[in-house]
Amino acid sequence: MGQVFDRLLTLAFESGPDGEPGPRIVVLSPEAKACYQDFFNRHAEELANATGDLAAAFSKIEEIPLRLSLVLHLVRWAAGEAVNPDVVDLETMRRAITLSEWHKHETARIYEILPRGFEANERQELIDWIARRGGRVTVRDLTHGLRRFRGKRDEAEAALNDLVEAGFGFWKEDGSSQKGGRPKVLFELCHHVTKTSRKGRFTRFW
Repeated sequence: MGQVFDRLLTLAFESGPDGEPGPRIVVLSPEAKACYQDFFNRHAEELANATGDLAAAFSKIEEIPLRLSLVLHLVRWAAGEAVNPDVVDLETMRRAITLSEWHKHETARIYEILPRGFEANERQELIDWIARRGGRVTVRDLTHGLRRFRGKRDEAEAALNDLVEAGFGFWKEDGSSQKGGRPKVLFELCHHVTKTSRKGRFTRFW
């Protein structure tokens, strides 16, 4: 990391007419420019269909690949890759657009969550927590797991009952781990699948 910063500091400014240092121009290669134009056009279509605060947020994203590509490209050069520091290439632009698409996805996700309110956000947090544990938990798991349910058995059970009523899961008995006595009662999410797409991770239930 130190070597990267040391090499970045060797980049020279341009000299203005008065001899004062000025900005150094970094251009896009034809391939990088075409790649960005494709992103810009796709983003413009999405922006046309966006409304309200999301539209305002999306309007600021169209320039992010250009800003990121400058940073990424010069870091690649400073890290020793054989690239021209004055010309952003296609590989850099592709990386910058990948990061920008992630920003778009996260922006849309946050703007989708905000109107739901605190209660809905807590429900989603609980669903995600259970899904990460294989989709099956006991009330005790909850009281020993999520901080907001520590030592609050009644609230934990009520939260799981809320998921049942909302159609996200059901109660079942599991006697496989019990040797005599009453079977263990588990909450189980409805069949779900978590996938990773170009837009991030998502969970579906049915």
